[in-house]
Amino acid sequence: MTIDSYAPCPCGNGKKLKFCKCVEQPQELETIMRLADGGQELAALDRINQLLAKTPNTAWLLAIKCELSLAMQEFDTFRETAIRFLKLKPDNPLALVMRSMVACNDGEPLENAARYLLQGMSE
Repeated sequence: MTIDSYAPCPCGNGKKLKFCKCVEQPQELETIMRLADGGQELAALDRINQLLAKTPNTAWLLAIKCELSLAMQEFDTFRETAIRFLKLKPDNPLALVMRSMVACNDGEPLENAARYLLQGMSE
């Protein structure tokens, strides 16, 4: 499986992979996507954690980790990762939407969740 360089970058900033440049090692993205698409979410998550240990402030890894942990119903991992992602990229639309989901899940006032969601949609 080859990653399309004109596909949206998984970091969620709205740029295409070719123009975003946040994915410094596209072969790692291919490996993670192949694992996740093949039903090996846990192996993909393990690979992401290995890469995050080396480069902890990598937005695309945090975004994919959020998606995988949510799909696996690992809500604590999702919460921690989404908050970390938003701290790293406070204006990132995807990070804001994920933070909105955390606010809903944590029982925060709906105004907080709505604010994050609206910020994410406006970016």
